[in-house]
Amino acid sequence: MNHLLEQAIAERKHILFDYRNASGKKSKQHIEPLAIHYKWYAWYLFSYSPEKKQYRTFKVARIQNLQVDDTISHIEHGNVEKLIKDSEQEYYQTCIHIEVQFNNEYTNLMSEYFPDCPAEKLTDTISRIFLDVPAKERLWKALLLSFGNKIKIVGPEEYKEELIETAKKFLSNYDI
Repeated sequence: MNHLLEQAIAERKHILFDYRNASGKKSKQHIEPLAIHYKWYAWYLFSYSPEKKQYRTFKVARIQNLQVDDTISHIEHGNVEKLIKDSEQEYYQTCIHIEVQFNNEYTNLMSEYFPDCPAEKLTDTISRIFLDVPAKERLWKALLLSFGNKIKIVGPEEYKEELIETAKKFLSNYDI
């Protein structure tokens, strides 16, 4: 699929596809693809919606029935990398700000998984990072839970409780 997207971007052609968002809601999209990039362990499509007159980002794995349209774009978007960064900053404002604490021996591992989040040393043994995670994305919960007892979610309290509840539901599948 990435090859088809890259071709449409190079030829400035619009594309049509069916999309399913993080909540499972389906929609039909007709957009101008501008760039694909890899972030948060997945491929994303950055695009322009002529109908909504706004820039949009779509997770490539959620795109289905992709078709290239004959419509050629004549819009000059300028610096697409800057547009992506601006869009991400707007998106981060809708995310949950999470404090994660961990033993200092895991600083390198945390830096590997969260390269945009600098670790801050709190004591001789404990460090922390702050993450901005999408509210409705389950992958973040799975990723944080995968660290097991190597990390501790400090806040916000609601997110911490949500992770605890998710872990309890998972464990309820087993006779422990």
